[in-house]
Amino acid sequence: MLGRSVEVSFAGDLAIITLIPEDIIGLKIQAIATDEDPTARDKSDIHAFLNVRHKNGAQIDGPLLDEYCELFDFKDLYEAQDHP
Repeated sequence: MLGRSVEVSFAGDLAIITLIPEDIIGLKIQAIATDEDPTARDKSDIHAFLNVRHKNGAQIDGPLLDEYCELFDFKDLYEAQDHP
């Protein structure tokens, strides 16, 4: 994940290094899978990430998301979304 992190600039000369959205989704999937009482918030966040990427015309790394979903047995979460 850290190897795929990117620098994002905003507000002039301010920049941060952040994970790509697919990796953040992967962490959300892991949290859902390992939490004894998962919240609906994590699922909502995942759908929001995917919807924003789709609306902005950004490509989604489908194979990477498939890998996270298969790893944590959440295939249905990603398949419910429209993706290339």
